[in-house]
Amino acid sequence: MNLAEVREVLGHLFETPDEGWVGLSEFGRMIGIRETQHLKALSATGTIKLEKHRNPKTSVIQEVVTREAVENFHKTFTTPKILQSTFGGSSLTYRTKLEKAGLHPLRPEGRDIGSVYEKAIATKTCDPN
Repeated sequence: MNLAEVREVLGHLFETPDEGWVGLSEFGRMIGIRETQHLKALSATGTIKLEKHRNPKTSVIQEVVTREAVENFHKTFTTPKILQSTFGGSSLTYRTKLEKAGLHPLRPEGRDIGSVYEKAIATKTCDPN
C-alpha cells in the first residue's frame, strides 16, 4: 500500500473538524507574525481575543483565535503579509511603502505587537490604484 492509498483510507482520522477557530501560531502565520512575543502581545493588548478550547487531535486545552476574532482583526488591522495577499507583490515592498509614508506599526499600551497597522490608512497608502 502506498502513501496515497493510506491517506485515502485513514485520512479522515487525522483531519481536524471545522471548529470555527485556529491556534494562535496558525493565526500568526496567516497574518505574517511568527514571533511568540508579538502574538502574546496581540492578546495582552486586546488586539485579538483568545478563547480556550480543547484540541480535537491532542485533547489539550489551548488558547485559540475564533473565526469572529479573525474577522474582527481583518476589519480593523492589516499587516504587510495581508497587503501582499490583497494587492500582490511582496510583503517587504509594503513594509517599505508604509515606512516611506511615515506610518509606523501600532504600539498599543506601548507594546510591540509586530508589523500591525491600522487597516484604513495602510490600505489607502499601499493601494496601487
